[in-house]
Amino acid sequence: MNADDLVHRLDELCKLLGYSAASTFLTSADLQAGRPLSHAIREALITIGVSGVFAMEDGSATSRLKAVVYVATAVGEDEMRKLRKEVWTQGVVPFLVIVMTDKVLVCSGFEPPSREPHIVCDEWPRDERLAQLSAERLRSSITWRDFDITASSMVDDELLAAITELSKQVKQDNAALEKRPDLVSALIGRFLYLYVLIDRGIISQRWLDEVAAGSRGVRYFISDALSTSRPGDDSLWGRDDAFVVFDALDTAINGSVFPIVEADRRLLDDGSCRLIHCVLRAGEKLESGGRQLSFFDVSYRVIRTETISALYERFVALKGLQPKKDEGVFYTPPCLADHLLDRIEETAPLDRNSRLLDPAAGSGIFLVGGFRRIMERHAPAGGWQLANLHEARVLLTDCIHGIEKLPEAANVCRFSLYLTLLDYVGQVPIEDLQEAFGEEKFLPSLTDNIHARDAFSFPFGGRRFTHVVGNPPWSQEGGQRDRTNRTRVEKAPSPALEEFKRQLDGKAEPVGHNRLADYFFWLGTRLAEKGATLGFVMPARSLIGKHSNRFAKAVAARTTPTFIGNLAHLRRKLFPGAEAAACLVVARNKAPDRDDKVSVYRPLLSALPLGKNFPIWLLPAAPADIQAFLVRDLREGTAGWFEQAMLSALDRRTLRALSTWTSIKALSLSDFLDRSHLVMHKGLSPADTGVERLKVEGRTEQISPLTADELNRIPAKYRARFAGDVVLLPRTPGQWAKHLAGPHQFTTTFNVILPAERDSAEDETSGTREKNKAWCNAVAALLAYFNSGIVNYFSSLYAPTYLIDAMRFERNDLLQVPCPFQDLTDPNFLALGDAVDVDEAILDAMGAGDEFRSAFREFQSFRKGFGNAQVPESAFEEPSDGELRSYLTRLQVELDAASNIRGRAICEASPATKVDGRRIVTVLIGGASRDELPQPPDGGFLGASWVAVSNSARAAVVVKSVARYAWTIEQAVADATVLRSDIGKLQRMRR
Repeated sequence: MNADDLVHRLDELCKLLGYSAASTFLTSADLQAGRPLSHAIREALITIGVSGVFAMEDGSATSRLKAVVYVATAVGEDEMRKLRKEVWTQGVVPFLVIVMTDKVLVCSGFEPPSREPHIVCDEWPRDERLAQLSAERLRSSITWRDFDITASSMVDDELLAAITELSKQVKQDNAALEKRPDLVSALIGRFLYLYVLIDRGIISQRWLDEVAAGSRGVRYFISDALSTSRPGDDSLWGRDDAFVVFDALDTAINGSVFPIVEADRRLLDDGSCRLIHCVLRAGEKLESGGRQLSFFDVSYRVIRTETISALYERFVALKGLQPKKDEGVFYTPPCLADHLLDRIEETAPLDRNSRLLDPAAGSGIFLVGGFRRIMERHAPAGGWQLANLHEARVLLTDCIHGIEKLPEAANVCRFSLYLTLLDYVGQVPIEDLQEAFGEEKFLPSLTDNIHARDAFSFPFGGRRFTHVVGNPPWSQEGGQRDRTNRTRVEKAPSPALEEFKRQLDGKAEPVGHNRLADYFFWLGTRLAEKGATLGFVMPARSLIGKHSNRFAKAVAARTTPTFIGNLAHLRRKLFPGAEAAACLVVARNKAPDRDDKVSVYRPLLSALPLGKNFPIWLLPAAPADIQAFLVRDLREGTAGWFEQAMLSALDRRTLRALSTWTSIKALSLSDFLDRSHLVMHKGLSPADTGVERLKVEGRTEQISPLTADELNRIPAKYRARFAGDVVLLPRTPGQWAKHLAGPHQFTTTFNVILPAERDSAEDETSGTREKNKAWCNAVAALLAYFNSGIVNYFSSLYAPTYLIDAMRFERNDLLQVPCPFQDLTDPNFLALGDAVDVDEAILDAMGAGDEFRSAFREFQSFRKGFGNAQVPESAFEEPSDGELRSYLTRLQVELDAASNIRGRAICEASPATKVDGRRIVTVLIGGASRDELPQPPDGGFLGASWVAVSNSARAAVVVKSVARYAWTIEQAVADATVLRSDIGKLQRMRR
């Protein structure tokens, strides 16, 4: 079979999978036509040599395409292995399909070529694994749950493990380097830099031979550097020979990457240099955790700059140079950086007039991404060439700026930007680059662009920027809890930060718990010019929670948020080892106008293209995933950010209705306790009680009995809450309330309810307790109420942090929830203790209507399983007939109630439209005919719903995943919101 036959087979396969007809299927013809494509896709088509790229839109206004499947042909095993090696090294695409003469290989693009592919020999249409990769099925989230790719096998994870073991081995072999991880990382960087430049064709053998200048040892080193084979005798060259080449490279290009001063060079030895070479270049394997780690499967020709940047940022953090526990620093996954840059560009595109700054640059992930966008936006006709190198240099030095406190990370940042520049204009030998620039080095010095300083020292002086972006440390300055929400480390504040704090307006620019991220946000407002764009990865607790309200309101008053990405449901997935949730904030650096709006994105794990053990590699957003609000709503009440950013449209409506109801009728829990003469307190620490907590087998007990002597040692003003005969309420939603009959000590993670008369008494007496018959009779009812599903549902509406981590139902939030009873003696309340269905009894007492009851039941049976960043097992099951009807009924009710929709809506979901993981809901308004239905939308990823409205604004289709999570009442309200908005826009256009 010749090459033409292979191409024909590939064309047949692409037609079978639906790629050929897709507008997002890209080939070399798209390059020749000048279609704007990302660098990764261009490199796949040009450098790697794939035949086509099936991509999906990411849902942003910029409509950047994300690669999903590469398709290619290969003649022979060697060509196939090279393809797999380069695709895995690039690390951007989940799947690679290779057509060979006798078979088709289905490979994971996120797993190394050593993993076995799925082989299809005959009967392509009948192979289920191949069918899963059809265009239609890949656009549906329900398909992805069947894919099993090990997250730790991605190229950056494998290289991190290998480079960590390499560093460990180097330090073991050379005692002088044991306490110099910075020197080890710099040395590894020097070798890595050299091999990348060689394999990309920038450093040629002719140039290297001139460098050798007759030195035998240097010639041997160059020979090994140009080869990927294990040297037969690695004693023929040493440290000094390698540095001859490194120094020549610095002279020719630039000397600011991984500098190693002469005094430090003397600490290095020949063996360390040879070991690094053998591992990085010749693929010598290292052992770690029972597996062999190697760079053998890495292609330096196509390794992405973002991969090297992320690799070094993670490596530096692991080696103690930038400790996570000291700084709260976690590297930014490329997909998250890309998503934030997409949203920033929706507010203000990056171009040649932009001045982009990252004040917490790390290894440069945001700066590299921003520079790529500028380069791609201003690519000359025919693409970047050597003749455009001057222009490209100017774009880099004029537009890209960063601050990074750690010098090693700042070096990697500069290195990353150099490689990015060479990605576009450096695909020629170094001799040509030198000739183009004469005596001047063709890579610009970036020491004035990337400052290795404390950001709060203002290294750029009074200069201001058009875009300020970054992922600042999340720690609490002076003693912090990092993103794991567990570790606490005392840390002395920096003088620059102390001076910055004195400059802040405490009322207009508050900071919660001394969080560094909050300080970085206010720093951003000073570094950005007026009206400029800010974009930060913030801890969700800076904006949502008990101690965040002042900062959150100030953000919405001093700046104009344009986009909020609530990523609470993605915690544990975004930052490995981190428990804390992230929130993306994009804002203009100006006070908001009255009618300014902000878009809110709140993805669920179930609505992303994730499989078993899958990393998050893409954050797609359909219109139904985005809600728009007035910015001023973020400043309303005590929980504006919580309501707008955390709650769905249904839950927000429910909360407002319940709040109004409890206020008008005085039927909150606080009202009930007041009328019942009960009080609520929280537990205390040993410092307050004077009694140490009980330890059992080395574990400190949360609740423990108290002896009479211990009880008497507790100060009288606190004693009543620990004396017994109290109702104990865990602050963690879903945990059971209990009655403590005898004296007990308990921590601040609990609240406690007891009669007010006992709380105010200086001494506990049995006589006082006997007089309160109402309390004794009501304990069972109190427990039934607090342990009910209804109160658990209230926690998702009233507790700001419940949807983040399901950890706390704070006292003040709990006091606001509905309690539809008069007091302890209310017969309906007392009946809860013996009720067969406590939830129904409470609903009846509230006089709840069908809408509230259905919302509660859906939460109780299904939606609460999404709390604490979880996905219930039933999420991907198909909805029952009853759930399907409930969705359609609610969708119709919502549309009929809309003021801009005239005529009754008919909503149907024919079983015949269920195909390839999706099902279509048709909406006909005011007697519209089916002929008016628009074509279903195409090209994007289907998380839960995609909406298309006809030009007549009387008919619509909603394309939905067949999974249960897409057919909830909550989703019906969200879908109706998008339909009303789109119909309204069309109506305005037709006027």
